Amino acid sequence: MKLIENCNFSGNLSEVAHFLTESGILVSTTDDYATIPGKSYVARNIKIGIWVHLDNQYEDALALLENRQHVVKNPLTHTEMQSLKSEAKTYLSNAVEKAIKVLLICIVVLSLVFSIYYWLIKM
Repeated sequence: MKLIENCNFSGNLSEVAHFLTESGILVSTTDDYATIPGKSYVARNIKIGIWVHLDNQYEDALALLENRQHVVKNPLTHTEMQSLKSEAKTYLSNAVEKAIKVLLICIVVLSLVFSIYYWLIKM
């Protein structure tokens, strides 16, 4: 995932992102983070621009911004983009779930260790 900073293109951020998406390049804008509950701080703390999700499409995105007639080497269909976004959300959800489980196990183990230690001290 690579950032195309705002200074690399002219025009409205969402219009440029739409143009790149229609050209088969999977992107999101920094504005997208502002609409996620609890994540608006991310949008305020990162540079304004467009994130190209696939590294192998970054050069094509830059070329398209220079020349709107540029032919993208490996364009994605809308179905492929939706599939990738869905897979990413599932992966993130699974990672968060796994982290929570590990955290809960650690809390239980530490509680047990503390309880046993406290019980042994009282004897």
